[in-house]
Amino acid sequence: MKKTLFAAALMTLALTACNNENGDNTTPQTYTIDFEQIALDTDGRSLGTDTHTKDATSTYDIYSESICGAQFDTWLQESPWFFWWGWAYSDNIESEYQSDYSHQYANPIGAYSGQKFAICYRSESTGSLYSPSIRFGQEVTPQSVMVTNSTTTVCYVKGEDSFSVWSADDKTSLLITGYRGATPTGTISFTLAEGADYVDDWTKVELGELGKVDRLEFVISSTDVGDWGMNAPAYVCIDDVVFTK
Repeated sequence: MKKTLFAAALMTLALTACNNENGDNTTPQTYTIDFEQIALDTDGRSLGTDTHTKDATSTYDIYSESICGAQFDTWLQESPWFFWWGWAYSDNIESEYQSDYSHQYANPIGAYSGQKFAICYRSESTGSLYSPSIRFGQEVTPQSVMVTNSTTTVCYVKGEDSFSVWSADDKTSLLITGYRGATPTGTISFTLAEGADYVDDWTKVELGELGKVDRLEFVISSTDVGDWGMNAPAYVCIDDVVFTK
């Protein structure tokens, strides 16, 4: 009896983490990445699993997660200062600016489904070396992704961040580009904030027009730039990535 219950629990976990919505092998299968399988630390956060390897410049340690056969990479530098590019995972809900920058792992409303969501961090001014991507390992057809703003962006746009220079004329967007090999299949632009307005709830971004891809690249673009690149925060939260294969 105990073995049966344990097996059932494992099956439930697998379906929650990577939900196959069709359940047969005769038609294209639909999968949803909901990030529920990610193990979080005591603060409710994670940068992924340490691969014990470094990037080509030997600057960053590489962390990675694989969900539904899709790979998410993160690059972490712990000294001389703590810094990361790529993906983080969290269950943190926070609506106010925090002096320790812990709000970078949060959004004001929590996950779209389940308890956990992912945070993407990268501005277009950093170049393509550390690009947050979803690498599928084979050709798939992306359908949609749920998107909302991080607490970092909300506080910045509202002027609660003391470093904010956001103006009524500024705009920040999420750019999602599909790739098949080295060839881009298209880019979808989604406005995260414009003037005093910002996305404050989970919103579906349709991805079907990208066609068949083996990688999705995520970049934050903004008109709020300075001498050192983007001033506006380069964060976005995502949940429930839906694709078929």
